[in-house]
Amino acid sequence: MVSFEQTQTVPSTPPTLSEAVRWLAQLGGFLGRRGDGTPGVKTIWRGLTRLQDLVAIWRLLHST
Repeated sequence: MVSFEQTQTVPSTPPTLSEAVRWLAQLGGFLGRRGDGTPGVKTIWRGLTRLQDLVAIWRLLHST
């Protein structure tokens, strides 16, 4: 599994859909342990909501 990295360069290949969904699920509280299975709709929704909040904060902090 690919982890989050704080770099200034764009990766050479984009993440797969399953990686992106898993990242969203992690933002929503999904732990991703071996026996956890796949993330559910609620967890992905929570991750999307958190991502929207993070984007809004970033925009506020970087506005001119």
